[in-house]
Amino acid sequence: MTRQPVPRNAPVVGMLIALALQVGCKTEEHPSALIGRYTFSRDFDEQRRVLRIEPSSTQPADCMLADLPVGDSAAWKQTELDPAVHSSLIELLLDEDRAAYYKADTQATAAAETFVCNQLLDGKEYCYAPQVVVTGVHSPWRFGLQPEVDLSAESIELIDAFLSAHDACWSSETAMGGGS
Repeated sequence: MTRQPVPRNAPVVGMLIALALQVGCKTEEHPSALIGRYTFSRDFDEQRRVLRIEPSSTQPADCMLADLPVGDSAAWKQTELDPAVHSSLIELLLDEDRAAYYKADTQATAAAETFVCNQLLDGKEYCYAPQVVVTGVHSPWRFGLQPEVDLSAESIELIDAFLSAHDACWSSETAMGGGS
């Protein structure tokens, strides 16, 4: 496992591509924001967790849990989140009083970003940034999970709420099969 710093002035969107060219390894791609959906993705400890929710609590939530690197056949589950949990997630995500904290933590993450690179059995290397990415609002919020990134209490609360909702979704019985 190696850690490599990313230049501070690299654009957030192009950072993964630029680093892949510099490092020479394939990076795990982050899920893109889908219209109408809020997507939470956490890459940490060789594992990706994804939770996608709609603006309305009447729509089911989709979740995925897979080892990195994630293949095309990653299993997804779908469940109805408790409306109070759903409402809390949306409120935390869209709270304008918290936006400044999320933005500052996103900037700190970009400045301190490191990648963890591992070699597969076939000799190929893949890399990922230990972080949480939340899409579907403005620009993506990015929260580094490296020890050198000191996240705000507001960002930690957002991450914990989404992880708890992901756990509820993943423990449900409704499997959707491969990617959705």
